[in-house]
Amino acid sequence: MSSLGFEAQPWQAEQEGVLSQSGGEARRRALFPLAYAIPDDQNHQRYTTIAYRLDATALVRDVAEDLKKGERAHFLIELAHWGIAAGEIFAEASALAGLLSIGAPVLAMLGNFLALGMPYAEINKELAVRWSRTGLSRGVVIGADERRASYLHRMFPVTDAGPSRIARGSYKVGLLVGYAQGRVLSKNQRAIFWRDLKLRLNDPRFHGPVANWGHQQWSAWYVSVAATFSRDHLK
Repeated sequence: MSSLGFEAQPWQAEQEGVLSQSGGEARRRALFPLAYAIPDDQNHQRYTTIAYRLDATALVRDVAEDLKKGERAHFLIELAHWGIAAGEIFAEASALAGLLSIGAPVLAMLGNFLALGMPYAEINKELAVRWSRTGLSRGVVIGADERRASYLHRMFPVTDAGPSRIARGSYKVGLLVGYAQGRVLSKNQRAIFWRDLKLRLNDPRFHGPVANWGHQQWSAWYVSVAATFSRDHLK
Protein backbone atom coordinates (compact mmCIF):
# COMPACT_ATOMS: atom_id res chain seq x y z
CA MET A 1 0.00 0.00 0.00
CA SER A 2 1.12 3.55 -0.68
CA SER A 3 0.92 6.28 1.97
CA LEU A 4 -2.47 7.27 0.53
CA GLY A 5 -3.85 3.76 0.72
CA PHE A 6 -3.43 2.68 -2.90
CA GLU A 7 -2.35 -0.87 -3.57
CA ALA A 8 0.93 -0.87 -5.44
CA GLN A 9 1.30 -2.62 -8.78
CA PRO A 10 4.62 -4.33 -9.72
CA TRP A 11 5.63 -1.47 -12.05
CA GLN A 12 4.92 1.01 -9.25
CA ALA A 13 7.29 -0.73 -6.85
CA GLU A 14 9.98 -0.75 -9.52
CA GLN A 15 9.49 2.94 -10.32
CA GLU A 16 9.50 3.87 -6.63
CA GLY A 17 12.74 1.97 -6.16
CA VAL A 18 14.44 3.75 -9.02
CA LEU A 19 13.40 7.21 -7.80
CA SER A 20 14.22 6.48 -4.15
CA GLN A 21 17.61 4.88 -4.71
CA SER A 22 18.87 7.25 -7.39
CA GLY A 23 20.76 10.40 -6.51
CA GLY A 24 19.36 13.84 -7.20
CA GLU A 25 20.92 14.05 -10.66
CA ALA A 26 19.50 10.68 -11.74
CA ARG A 27 16.06 11.58 -10.39
CA ARG A 28 16.08 14.87 -12.26
CA ARG A 29 16.97 13.03 -15.47
CA ALA A 30 14.06 10.65 -14.94
CA LEU A 31 11.50 13.29 -13.97
CA PHE A 32 12.63 16.17 -16.24
CA PRO A 33 14.05 14.45 -19.34
CA LEU A 34 13.45 17.39 -21.68
CA ALA A 35 16.05 19.49 -19.85
CA TYR A 36 18.62 16.76 -20.52
CA ALA A 37 17.56 16.17 -24.14
CA ILE A 38 18.17 19.77 -25.26
CA PRO A 39 21.72 21.18 -25.11
CA ASP A 40 22.28 24.09 -22.72
CA ASP A 41 24.67 25.87 -25.06
CA GLN A 42 25.24 29.62 -25.10
CA ASN A 43 26.07 29.26 -28.80
CA HIS A 44 22.51 28.19 -29.45
CA GLN A 45 22.47 29.89 -32.86
CA ARG A 46 24.37 26.94 -34.34
CA TYR A 47 21.43 24.58 -33.78
CA THR A 48 18.61 24.09 -36.25
CA THR A 49 16.43 21.00 -35.77
CA ILE A 50 17.51 18.52 -33.13
CA ALA A 51 16.59 14.86 -32.66
CA TYR A 52 15.20 13.49 -29.40
CA ARG A 53 12.22 11.44 -28.23
CA LEU A 54 10.59 11.39 -24.79
CA ASP A 55 8.50 8.46 -23.57
CA ALA A 56 5.31 10.41 -22.84
CA THR A 57 3.28 7.52 -21.40
CA ALA A 58 5.99 6.38 -18.99
CA LEU A 59 6.81 9.94 -17.90
CA VAL A 60 3.21 10.92 -17.10
CA ARG A 61 2.53 7.56 -15.45
CA ASP A 62 5.62 7.75 -13.24
CA VAL A 63 5.02 11.36 -12.19
CA ALA A 64 1.37 10.57 -11.42
CA GLU A 65 2.48 7.71 -9.18
CA ASP A 66 5.16 9.86 -7.55
CA LEU A 67 2.70 12.69 -6.83
CA LYS A 68 0.61 10.35 -4.68
CA LYS A 69 3.23 10.94 -1.97
CA GLY A 70 2.07 14.54 -1.68
CA GLU A 71 4.72 16.92 -0.35
CA ARG A 72 7.23 14.05 -0.28
CA ALA A 73 6.97 13.54 -4.05
CA HIS A 74 10.37 13.57 -5.75
CA PHE A 75 8.82 15.57 -8.60
CA LEU A 76 8.06 18.46 -6.25
CA ILE A 77 11.29 18.14 -4.26
CA GLU A 78 13.45 18.25 -7.39
CA LEU A 79 11.36 21.03 -8.90
CA ALA A 80 11.85 23.13 -5.77
CA HIS A 81 15.62 22.91 -6.18
CA TRP A 82 15.81 23.71 -9.88
CA GLY A 83 18.16 26.61 -10.50
CA ILE A 84 17.77 30.27 -9.62
CA ALA A 85 14.14 30.37 -10.79
CA ALA A 86 13.14 27.42 -8.59
CA GLY A 87 10.79 29.41 -6.36
CA GLU A 88 8.84 30.87 -9.26
CA ILE A 89 8.69 27.58 -11.17
CA PHE A 90 7.60 25.66 -8.07
CA ALA A 91 4.92 28.25 -7.29
CA GLU A 92 3.56 28.16 -10.84
CA ALA A 93 3.49 24.35 -10.99
CA SER A 94 1.80 24.20 -7.60
CA ALA A 95 -0.76 26.79 -8.71
CA LEU A 96 -1.45 24.77 -11.84
CA ALA A 97 -2.01 21.59 -9.82
CA GLY A 98 -4.56 23.50 -7.76
CA LEU A 99 -6.29 25.03 -10.79
CA LEU A 100 -6.57 21.59 -12.39
CA SER A 101 -7.85 19.97 -9.17
CA ILE A 102 -5.34 17.14 -9.40
CA GLY A 103 -6.00 14.94 -6.37
CA ALA A 104 -5.42 11.39 -5.21
CA PRO A 105 -8.33 9.80 -7.14
CA VAL A 106 -7.11 11.30 -10.44
CA LEU A 107 -3.55 10.11 -9.83
CA ALA A 108 -4.62 6.61 -8.85
CA MET A 109 -6.86 6.25 -11.89
CA LEU A 110 -4.26 7.57 -14.32
CA GLY A 111 -1.41 5.44 -12.99
CA ASN A 112 -3.49 2.31 -13.39
CA PHE A 113 -4.71 3.04 -16.90
CA LEU A 114 -1.23 3.91 -18.17
CA ALA A 115 0.34 0.77 -16.67
CA LEU A 116 1.24 -1.89 -19.20
CA GLY A 117 -0.70 -5.09 -18.87
CA MET A 118 -3.46 -3.75 -16.66
CA PRO A 119 -6.76 -5.61 -17.18
CA TYR A 120 -8.82 -2.60 -18.23
CA ALA A 121 -10.84 -2.06 -21.39
CA GLU A 122 -8.52 -1.14 -24.23
CA ILE A 123 -10.56 1.95 -25.12
CA ASN A 124 -9.94 3.37 -21.64
CA LYS A 125 -6.21 2.84 -21.92
CA GLU A 126 -6.23 4.46 -25.35
CA LEU A 127 -7.99 7.50 -23.88
CA ALA A 128 -5.44 7.74 -21.07
CA VAL A 129 -2.47 7.48 -23.43
CA ARG A 130 -3.89 9.92 -26.00
CA TRP A 131 -4.89 12.64 -23.53
CA SER A 132 -1.84 12.39 -21.31
CA ARG A 133 0.25 12.80 -24.46
CA THR A 134 -1.87 15.75 -25.67
CA GLY A 135 -1.68 17.40 -22.25
CA LEU A 136 2.07 16.92 -22.00
CA SER A 137 2.76 18.45 -25.43
CA ARG A 138 0.48 21.43 -24.78
CA GLY A 139 1.89 21.97 -21.32
CA VAL A 140 5.45 21.90 -22.66
CA VAL A 141 4.95 24.69 -25.19
CA ILE A 142 3.18 26.95 -22.68
CA GLY A 143 5.86 26.31 -20.05
CA ALA A 144 8.69 26.85 -22.53
CA ASP A 145 7.11 30.19 -23.45
CA GLU A 146 7.30 31.16 -19.76
CA ARG A 147 3.56 31.69 -19.48
CA ARG A 148 1.82 31.67 -16.12
CA ALA A 149 -0.10 28.63 -14.89
CA SER A 150 -3.35 30.59 -15.09
CA TYR A 151 -2.69 31.24 -18.79
CA LEU A 152 -2.33 27.52 -19.48
CA HIS A 153 -5.55 26.87 -17.58
CA ARG A 154 -7.39 29.43 -19.73
CA MET A 155 -5.79 28.42 -23.03
CA PHE A 156 -6.34 24.69 -22.63
CA PRO A 157 -9.31 24.05 -20.29
CA VAL A 158 -9.85 20.47 -19.15
CA THR A 159 -13.16 20.45 -21.03
CA ASP A 160 -11.05 20.07 -24.20
CA ALA A 161 -10.77 16.38 -23.28
CA GLY A 162 -14.53 15.86 -23.34
CA PRO A 163 -16.76 14.34 -20.63
CA SER A 164 -14.74 11.18 -19.91
CA ARG A 165 -13.18 11.13 -16.40
CA ILE A 166 -10.29 9.07 -17.75
CA ALA A 167 -9.59 11.52 -20.58
CA ARG A 168 -9.86 14.57 -18.31
CA GLY A 169 -7.69 13.08 -15.58
CA SER A 170 -5.04 12.07 -18.11
CA TYR A 171 -5.14 15.52 -19.72
CA LYS A 172 -4.78 17.28 -16.36
CA VAL A 173 -1.68 15.39 -15.28
CA GLY A 174 -0.20 15.63 -18.78
CA LEU A 175 -0.61 19.42 -18.70
CA LEU A 176 1.11 19.65 -15.32
CA VAL A 177 4.01 17.37 -16.27
CA GLY A 178 4.51 19.12 -19.60
CA TYR A 179 4.32 22.59 -18.09
CA ALA A 180 7.05 21.73 -15.59
CA GLN A 181 9.24 20.28 -18.38
CA GLY A 182 9.01 23.53 -20.32
CA ARG A 183 9.48 25.85 -17.36
CA VAL A 184 12.77 24.32 -16.19
CA LEU A 185 14.48 24.93 -19.54
CA SER A 186 17.23 27.53 -19.51
CA LYS A 187 17.25 30.57 -21.78
CA ASN A 188 19.66 28.81 -24.17
CA GLN A 189 17.55 25.65 -24.20
CA ARG A 190 14.37 27.60 -24.90
CA ALA A 191 16.02 29.25 -27.91
CA ILE A 192 16.98 25.81 -29.29
CA PHE A 193 13.55 24.36 -28.43
CA TRP A 194 11.65 27.07 -30.30
CA ARG A 195 13.94 27.23 -33.32
CA ASP A 196 13.55 23.47 -33.74
CA LEU A 197 9.74 23.59 -33.57
CA LYS A 198 9.38 26.64 -35.80
CA LEU A 199 11.55 25.06 -38.50
CA ARG A 200 9.63 21.80 -38.28
CA LEU A 201 6.23 23.54 -38.39
CA ASN A 202 7.08 26.20 -41.01
CA ASP A 203 3.49 27.37 -41.27
CA PRO A 204 3.01 30.72 -43.10
CA ARG A 205 0.01 31.48 -40.87
CA PHE A 206 2.45 32.21 -38.06
CA HIS A 207 5.11 34.18 -39.92
CA GLY A 208 5.64 37.82 -39.03
CA PRO A 209 5.13 39.84 -35.82
CA VAL A 210 2.91 38.57 -33.03
CA ALA A 211 2.12 41.92 -31.45
CA ASN A 212 -1.44 41.99 -32.79
CA TRP A 213 -2.30 38.36 -32.19
CA GLY A 214 -5.52 37.74 -30.31
CA HIS A 215 -6.59 34.71 -28.31
CA GLN A 216 -7.65 32.74 -31.40
CA GLN A 217 -4.29 33.21 -33.12
CA TRP A 218 -2.34 32.32 -30.00
CA SER A 219 -4.51 29.24 -29.50
CA ALA A 220 -3.93 28.10 -33.08
CA TRP A 221 -0.19 28.66 -32.66
CA TYR A 222 0.12 26.67 -29.45
CA VAL A 223 -2.06 23.83 -30.74
CA SER A 224 0.07 23.63 -33.88
CA VAL A 225 3.48 23.67 -32.19
CA ALA A 226 2.24 21.24 -29.54
CA ALA A 227 1.12 18.84 -32.27
CA THR A 228 4.52 19.21 -33.93
CA PHE A 229 6.28 18.49 -30.63
CA SER A 230 4.10 15.43 -30.10
CA ARG A 231 4.70 14.13 -33.61
CA ASP A 232 8.47 14.64 -33.71
CA HIS A 233 9.60 14.40 -30.08
CA LEU A 234 7.32 11.97 -28.23
CA LYS A 235 7.37 8.20 -28.45
